[in-house]
Amino acid sequence: QSHTTSTSTSVMPPRPPPPPPASSSRARWKLARVGGHVPVRAVQFTPDGRSLVVARGLELRIWDLNTGQVVREVKRSHRSTVVAVAVSPDGRQIATASFDGVVRLWDMATLDCTAVLKGPTLLTFSVVYTHDGSVLA
Repeated sequence: QSHTTSTSTSVMPPRPPPPPPASSSRARWKLARVGGHVPVRAVQFTPDGRSLVVARGLELRIWDLNTGQVVREVKRSHRSTVVAVAVSPDGRQIATASFDGVVRLWDMATLDCTAVLKGPTLLTFSVVYTHDGSVLA
């Protein structure tokens, strides 16, 4: 004869993270309202999670998530509405695509445009880096 022992274990769900500090909550709320009358078309967190890159109209802005303040911006980043942003995995470069048919590369530290790419298609609605940052599609 064989004996089978059955044990019942109860698995407790993981605890939710603690709520953010009040100042952090206010900053996030402010960021959620950045659109105003101009729609926000694209957003991308930086890999370190400290900043948010926002494309709004022709503007490209980098927001500090701790303070809720704009730390860098370009008022006329393209000739037409910016529709996509991507941040490189190392956090050093931003790619933007616009209705003007151009993809621009930006230095994250200065927001200087470092390259202008024109592809075979008229419009680009999305940009993305590979996980190692070696290719931008």
